[in-house]
Amino acid sequence: MSILNGKRGGYFLEIGAQDPIIISNAYLLESKFGWKGISIDLDSSVVLKHKEYRTNVFINDNALKINYEDLLKSNQMPERIDYLQVDIDPAEQSLAVLKIFPFEKYKFSVITFEHDVYRGGNNLQVKEESRYIFQSYGYTMVAGNICNRGAHDPYEDWWVDLEAVDLKLVEKFR
Repeated sequence: MSILNGKRGGYFLEIGAQDPIIISNAYLLESKFGWKGISIDLDSSVVLKHKEYRTNVFINDNALKINYEDLLKSNQMPERIDYLQVDIDPAEQSLAVLKIFPFEKYKFSVITFEHDVYRGGNNLQVKEESRYIFQSYGYTMVAGNICNRGAHDPYEDWWVDLEAVDLKLVEKFR
């Protein structure tokens, strides 16, 4: 919200929605700022809660088997979407989504990508490869290796498209 200057009526794509309220950026955007969007999660146990508390489209499916171009087009999403969240466990699946997503067709103003590097395993590779992908599509990292307050467990990177956001706001945020 800071980088988008408190924008109202924006659009989001939430890949890996999980709980529709708790620690949900998209819930805040939807409920307080009037944003429209699509949330995707494989966990069928959250379907009813999404229907109860959220007003936008919820897709209960495997994010790796979705044709994103068809999904976004059929839901009348613009080619410039304000916010993308990618947070699937394990993080290798988040990376796999990046590899199938039509970034040449759809652009995002702000992206949060959860790499969970603190968990070890292949997550360092996920982080590095995701950074390469975002940079290859022209995104600029605003903050890398985000941790919870007081913790030293990096789990996420934040990206922007400088064609869509005010550089002064980005610098202020940094």
